[in-house]
Amino acid sequence: MRPLSDNFTRSFELFPILIAHCNDERDIRIYNIALLTNCVAHIESKINEKLQHLQTRKAFLEADYQDINTACDITSIKKTEKISEKWDRIKNMESSPNKWDNGNLIFSNFSSLCSLRNEVLHYKCDYLAAGEVPIKRIKNIMNQVCDEQPYGKKLYHKQMYESWCSYLLLHKKLAEWSIETTKTLEKNL
Repeated sequence: MRPLSDNFTRSFELFPILIAHCNDERDIRIYNIALLTNCVAHIESKINEKLQHLQTRKAFLEADYQDINTACDITSIKKTEKISEKWDRIKNMESSPNKWDNGNLIFSNFSSLCSLRNEVLHYKCDYLAAGEVPIKRIKNIMNQVCDEQPYGKKLYHKQMYESWCSYLLLHKKLAEWSIETTKTLEKNL
């Protein structure tokens, strides 16, 4: 049986190719939205799979036979804990010092990716004046991905009230950044 996280991995190969060859702005945005969603889902799946593996191993080593099913059940953890909390739980089980640290670029970039995904999926993308973004984490992404000022080196010439969200999702570099952010975090898992 293949882990669920493998289903998202293909998008890391497919969507950058589609975006690179795409000239329709709507399609670029759609592919970037799909990729953002898959990146976050991939990490959450990987974390849940690893947590389940570690908990099952622990249960078989420590629990009585009749209590195995209960000892292996992590349903409430998967549903209620944040990604960062599950990460720390895994690292505690492994006796690893590599805890979640938003001061570390690896973790702060992924937190930014999650914030952008949440803004897009729960559509909080308000129309703001040029250069305004609602969340500092998303401004971090724009500084890394966008070329125009106030986010990059060139002057920002878009309409004053274009959605910052539509503007960011149009950048082809967003796909590369999302994949790199996800793969870097996964290597540290």
